[in-house]
Amino acid sequence: MLCGDDSNCRHRLIVTLVRFNLVRNLSLPECVRKRRVTPQVSLREALVIMSFIKYVFSPNHGKYDGVRPINIYLLRLFYFLMAAFVATDAWQTLLTHDGPLDRYRAMSLCVWAAYATLGVLGLIHPLRMLPIMIFMIFYKSLWLIFAAFPLWREGTLSGTPTGEMASVFIMVPFVMIAVPWIYAFKTFVLPSRKLN
Repeated sequence: MLCGDDSNCRHRLIVTLVRFNLVRNLSLPECVRKRRVTPQVSLREALVIMSFIKYVFSPNHGKYDGVRPINIYLLRLFYFLMAAFVATDAWQTLLTHDGPLDRYRAMSLCVWAAYATLGVLGLIHPLRMLPIMIFMIFYKSLWLIFAAFPLWREGTLSGTPTGEMASVFIMVPFVMIAVPWIYAFKTFVLPSRKLN
């Protein structure tokens, strides 16, 4: 046990919780009291926190088709960020521009406005709108590889419009963490097992 040979020691979990100042209002074993630890959280609160952490990181087969709730929460966060920032900027530029837009700039603005606006549906149905998130990861990764990386390799990326966009697009690994890749592969890549 963590506290030596003292026969009054409790379970390792309690000793660990006390050692890291996670419990209070608990009759502590003598070996723990000798350390003069000031507990901060009651045992009940610690158990509630641990059960919440277990819920968030455990696959939920009933509600989310085996996807962890943390992935759902992160996906909803990114859908919200897409709708709040990308969609508003793209729509504002499209609706308030003067004169004709360059065809490639207009195309990119329309794509950004469309996929970010569809991100609103991702707030309601995060797993059904997963292809939009995968599309975003794919195009940003391609852009980083083919547009930003050559400039970075030559040392001319910083201080350019490409550098400003690269500083936003470089956050794509955080989005990749949010995507439940096993679910995406099973749902969108593997053929359906249902025979019609």
